[in-house]
Amino acid sequence: MFRALALIALLGSAALGRAAEPATPYGRNPEAGHYAAVEGIRLYYEIYGTGAPLVVLHGNGGSMEAMRFQADFFRVNRRVIAVDSRGHGRSELGAGELTYEQMADDVAALLHALQVGPADVLGWSDGGIVALWLARRHPATVRRLVVSGANLSPADLKPADLAAMRAELRDVEAKLAAGDAAQPWAVRRQHLRLMIEQRPIAAADLAAIAVPVLVLAGEHDMIPESHTRAIAQGLPRGRLHLFPGAGHGVLLEIPDAFNAIVDAFLRAPDPT
Repeated sequence: MFRALALIALLGSAALGRAAEPATPYGRNPEAGHYAAVEGIRLYYEIYGTGAPLVVLHGNGGSMEAMRFQADFFRVNRRVIAVDSRGHGRSELGAGELTYEQMADDVAALLHALQVGPADVLGWSDGGIVALWLARRHPATVRRLVVSGANLSPADLKPADLAAMRAELRDVEAKLAAGDAAQPWAVRRQHLRLMIEQRPIAAADLAAIAVPVLVLAGEHDMIPESHTRAIAQGLPRGRLHLFPGAGHGVLLEIPDAFNAIVDAFLRAPDPT
């Protein structure tokens, strides 16, 4: 997404140098990669490790490669299922407009095809939104949920970030109108419209999510802290953890600390 792509550019090699890069080429590993026919598309996923299942979901405009530190950590004791969301990475876009609900249905169909579940789910940014919809629409597929840097509606984004997304969308539409074929602009338009026009997750939807949920964000996340707190408070079994000094990409900035918090939550006998 705008926030995921901008974040990766902002972090740069210096920030990512705080943790050793995994040796496994997550997102482009033929030894672990598979396609599943779900919901009218071919959905790409990779599986690592054995044990209790953990699904990891990336942000807008990216791929499972953004979740590499989490896949590398959790595969030691878990069966990690890393997914390229519909219209991202190696997964097909399919017909119609991208929606978070459809992306959640894709994950549910994949888990059904793999005969996996209920699974723990970790979603970052847009992946967090997909994870919330997964728990709402397919509650039997989720055991525990972790979301980081998620939002419930476009109105909950910081005004400057929302304005930047709208400006980029206008630029992309101009390129499409001019017949520019330098990049897959039609796909990028879908990514941007997904963020700008997303159907809000209502308070009633949050209240219907019965599983334990850990809500995470960086102290300087692009999602306002007040909104992150509201998500945690709106969940019947929600917990909140903010990472001091970190931003939207906390899972990339300080992966060791991030993974430790997630691991403790998933291992706890009673996370509430």
